[in-house]
Amino acid sequence: MAPTVIRATVAWPPTRLSTNGLLTRLAGTGYSGYAGDGGAATLAMLSSPSGVAVDLAGNVFIADTGNQRIRRVDTNGVIATVAGRGTYGYSGDAGAATNAQFYNPGGLAVNAEGDLFIADSLNHRIRKVDAQGIITTVAGNGTNGYVGDGGSAIQAKISMPAGIALDDAGNLFIADYGNHRIRKVSPFASLPTLTLNNVTTNQAGDYQVIVTGAGGSVTSSVATLTLGLGRLAIARDGTNILVSFPTQVGFSYIVQFKASLADTNWNQLATIPGNGSTGSVTDPATNAVRFYRLLLRSLVTADGHRGNDKPRLESAAGNRACSRDVRREGFAARHTADRPAWRR
Repeated sequence: MAPTVIRATVAWPPTRLSTNGLLTRLAGTGYSGYAGDGGAATLAMLSSPSGVAVDLAGNVFIADTGNQRIRRVDTNGVIATVAGRGTYGYSGDAGAATNAQFYNPGGLAVNAEGDLFIADSLNHRIRKVDAQGIITTVAGNGTNGYVGDGGSAIQAKISMPAGIALDDAGNLFIADYGNHRIRKVSPFASLPTLTLNNVTTNQAGDYQVIVTGAGGSVTSSVATLTLGLGRLAIARDGTNILVSFPTQVGFSYIVQFKASLADTNWNQLATIPGNGSTGSVTDPATNAVRFYRLLLRSLVTADGHRGNDKPRLESAAGNRACSRDVRREGFAARHTADRPAWRR
């Protein structure tokens, strides 16, 4: 379904025009102030609301401009604050939107995923609150001006953005009020990537990546992290498959396989002791597609303890990538005929 965006001149207090032409009051008592969260929106106090948007579920978002907050009226008519702590300023990116500061928020838009976009007018920025309630900046560097076309939106200058809208492709359109222009922000074609080279298997694990602009504003709360652990090389040798991988002294390597991602169990192929050089295993398989996993096992220590098996590396032979089901079990490899690539 297409994103639902309402563009309107907001009456005081916010009102609603039904399909039969009946005008009703949606929120606000008509008195300026801030009160009423958790109760009926018609009994709440707002201050100079200037923008509204509706999501696919029917929730109505209100730019409560004078209160420096964004309020939401749910389908039961209950009002709540979803962004802004009520003071002028610019802060809060990468955290809970309810702790953020705005400076006269105005235009609103909601996409099909439930992300709320906010024209933070006098901060000269466009902010986004995702479906988990985390706020980030998606356009504008905070300086009033006009510069940046053709480059990163968060490094661009905009001036007192007013109305905003989204199309079905995810393009964000901005009424750049002070610059007398309409600007467009195109969605990322893909996530940003980060590669760490020359790391060891001991450094494998779970990572969270935050990408920030020069000014410290968050540009992406999700990024793809690649660990350069060395590649699980897969090659055909006649009807056999040759699986090779770098090893380290102090570990043994257990190679497992399965023929389909739908299989719940892995089959053991071989166990190779690590000696600091390349380990290899020959799989006499004729299948066009195989999925491999490499388990690391610490060698037995002097006190007789053995480390746990840890799934680390996986790959697929053939022109097919591993799915998310495999990624949850360890490192996933996206293999092509000439060059596999590792991705966490």
